[in-house]
Amino acid sequence: MPVPIEFYGVWQLVDQNNIHNQCLSKDPKERIHALEQLENLFSFMPDKQQAWDDLHRLTSDEDIDVRSSAALALGSAFSHVPDKQQAWDYLHRLTSDEDRSVRSSSNYSLARVSIFMASQAETDEDYKRELENAIEFFEIASKEAKYYNPAQFCLLFYRSFYTVIFKKQEAREEVNRYLEEAKTAIKGSESKELLSEAVQNLAEALKEVHNLENLDLKAKKVELYFYRKYCDSVSEIMRYTDEKAPFATEVLRKRLPILDRHLKKLLEEIQEKAKKACQESQGTATKEIACAVNKEVQKWEISSHEEMSWCVNNLVTVLKSKIPHNTENKEILDMIEYMKFEKDLTKQYRTLSTVIGLIPTVNVVAVDPIVENINEIGQNIEAKLDNLSQEMNDISISLSPRIKQEIKISSGIEIAGTGGKLITTIPLQEISYAELKEDLQRIKGKNISKLSELPKRLANKIKGYLLLKDREDIIEQLT
Repeated sequence: MPVPIEFYGVWQLVDQNNIHNQCLSKDPKERIHALEQLENLFSFMPDKQQAWDDLHRLTSDEDIDVRSSAALALGSAFSHVPDKQQAWDYLHRLTSDEDRSVRSSSNYSLARVSIFMASQAETDEDYKRELENAIEFFEIASKEAKYYNPAQFCLLFYRSFYTVIFKKQEAREEVNRYLEEAKTAIKGSESKELLSEAVQNLAEALKEVHNLENLDLKAKKVELYFYRKYCDSVSEIMRYTDEKAPFATEVLRKRLPILDRHLKKLLEEIQEKAKKACQESQGTATKEIACAVNKEVQKWEISSHEEMSWCVNNLVTVLKSKIPHNTENKEILDMIEYMKFEKDLTKQYRTLSTVIGLIPTVNVVAVDPIVENINEIGQNIEAKLDNLSQEMNDISISLSPRIKQEIKISSGIEIAGTGGKLITTIPLQEISYAELKEDLQRIKGKNISKLSELPKRLANKIKGYLLLKDREDIIEQLT
């Protein structure tokens, strides 16, 4: 069954069975197409063992272009493959291939893997060694390249990065050299304007790294991780042209991470404040809100403008549903509403930092005993009215044996003949994932009134679908 995923801000259906069949096709173009999907979507594959088997089998394909594509896919998927040592060995084997494009692709992937290893290093020596390995692999890949040469762009940046980190006295001249050589490297690209901007951004980044004093291992790893995704995105743009793949280039353009050190510091401040707010709220009525926010923002990282803004807007929905709407909370609620409509990401994050600091002061009104009695009376009356539904908001599962398989979200009280109940339906194919059937069986026959009562995977899929449909009102009711 196809699985819907969000990739580069676009929802698409991924059918692993179809990808597997394309890997077995006699047409090399179909095998290459399958490899491109495995390269970009390996982490989303429901059956990673099958994806891995398909991938490593094609490293021995008779077609040169297929082997080259397999080498590139191995480099992109490396952090997700089940057997990393075997993946490393396959790439090394391909560096001795008879075709130079295959050798270039495999060295390029080994370089990317080495950068990944450096970002995970546990000692300064390992960090430095992996960075040196990456530069060596990029250099070989650049010399072997035939058609396009993203390795050259990466080589120039990481070589300069290495000098800035380990040879401070040579850093200023190195940054200037990087800027000139990188501009020459992108001269023939169809996306020259975008790449020129990227080169300038990376040059400024190198200057900022140079100005940082006494970087310890943790700081070095953070710096490398900060720039690794950006450099990878830029090198991907060099694989496409606006003429041949306008959609791919535009998507990559939107996915370029933001190289803003101030925003990075703001994010770190938000994460620290959220952690502190959660600790301070222990044993108080605000604990649930503060710790839920902390759990969410600790997952955030510097990415594209669209992704970072989406994270804030998603959190706005959660905060509006969790914080009681009373006069005591007017100030914080106004700030939350402001974040929703603010387009400037830095201003959004500054406001969020203030909001998180105020969470421990939120007024969470306890239920008045009189209100409790009224509620109890209301419940007794409701139980005697056969024409009223059991729940104000509930999720019911419809599992028809035909095509119409859907989840229904019912809102409001239905009095016979009035049509007062509003029903929102979610087709199961819109939220499909590998364990959906299993999760549906777990809740079959149950009365569900909150998303938190659903299996986590299913709850997240429903929430994501409703956000895409701009139904935040339903999410608020079910949170």
